[in-house]
Amino acid sequence: MKKTIYFTLILLGSVFSFTSFTNFAYAQHEGLDWFANGERHKQQARYDLALQEYDKAVQREPRNHLYIFSKAQCEYQLKKPKEAAQSLSYVIRLNSNYSPAYALLAKIYADQNDNVKAAQLYDIAARYEQEKDKKQFYRFFVIKQNLAKKNWTTAFEKIKITKTEFPENIELYYLEAQVANYLTKYREAIEAIETIEPKIATLHPSENARYYYQKGYAYYHLDNFEKAFKTWSKANYGNFKNKIEEFSPARYAYLAEAYTEVRQFNEAQAYAEKALKIDPNNASAYFTLANLQDKKATANVDKTLELYYKSAQFEKDLKRSAQIYEQIARLELSKNNYENALKATTNGLTFNSANKNLLYLNGLTLFHLRKHQEAAEALQKALAQMRDPVEHSRCMFLLGLVYRNEGKLDIARRAFANVQAQPFKIAATNETKLIQQAEGEEEL
Repeated sequence: MKKTIYFTLILLGSVFSFTSFTNFAYAQHEGLDWFANGERHKQQARYDLALQEYDKAVQREPRNHLYIFSKAQCEYQLKKPKEAAQSLSYVIRLNSNYSPAYALLAKIYADQNDNVKAAQLYDIAARYEQEKDKKQFYRFFVIKQNLAKKNWTTAFEKIKITKTEFPENIELYYLEAQVANYLTKYREAIEAIETIEPKIATLHPSENARYYYQKGYAYYHLDNFEKAFKTWSKANYGNFKNKIEEFSPARYAYLAEAYTEVRQFNEAQAYAEKALKIDPNNASAYFTLANLQDKKATANVDKTLELYYKSAQFEKDLKRSAQIYEQIARLELSKNNYENALKATTNGLTFNSANKNLLYLNGLTLFHLRKHQEAAEALQKALAQMRDPVEHSRCMFLLGLVYRNEGKLDIARRAFANVQAQPFKIAATNETKLIQQAEGEEEL
């Protein structure tokens, strides 16, 4: 008991020497005995008894912030967050730089899932906290909350501040690089990783891959593809393999091929050019560009169409008529005459309503005419007839695009998830990623 009182006297003396509360007769320590009793009960987890003693101490010294804080601790342990918050607010009014009060109040808000308010309070607590471990915890809570809310600029500022206080913590350099990449501060991202590279170089890939991934990502977006892929060779581990593959020229060449098949020519050309920007020797990208150029050539199409229309006019065989209208539809599509292509597919389907090629072309045409519901119906009928995995994947990919453009994103995701064959599988994954980006779900 004497030791407890002696320790308490030292504690009170050291803290109150830094406060401005000199307008009461502190020397008398009128509430000290009750405070000491409360401390003993609190150490034994008898919080209800401790609270009674703290109340008596506070009655005698109503401006002693240490007594009131201990009271708040017990109220918190007794599941009385409202009362604890009121007590802590009073502590802060009495001593505005008392870090433990801000920290406990932050914990109360965090328990209620109000992490925004908790982060604000931990931010203040960190300013006054002297213990390094506690200060670091508070700083990281603030950083992670801003990251969760995608407040990149604020997070970046908080990371910089925390780095000055804990320069040996390599996690801060990773976070700095990650957020710098979000903010397109690519050179700063590279510098952050290079600062700690001697420390991470000897770590197992399971630990250092993420650091090299961020550095490679920065090089990539500075168009320094050689350094990007050289750096990424050190990050080729676990999930990062797939992340890196997303930036490969082979992937962009696949995307170009897939989008060409569904007549998304602007996207196809952009992806082919991206592939060649990364790898000027990519044969597939050149082939796709040649295909695109070929699809623009329509010099002899009109004469061919005239002959096909004549053939359709006089053809008596139903199956043959359907095939002729399929050719007409393809030629009309090559001229971007979607209305004429729609008429051709509609006519063809009157002769053979289960013709998978006509159903697909009908859906493709309706998609480009923005008649999404009708396009989806046609494509679903086509899918029922398709057994070839590549054909099936092409049709399923187009169906996903239809649902995406219609705003039915959950159904679009399901369609894209069912695409199995290349190049459409990569394109479907790309579309899913674009949806995630639009919804703010994607992470670097």
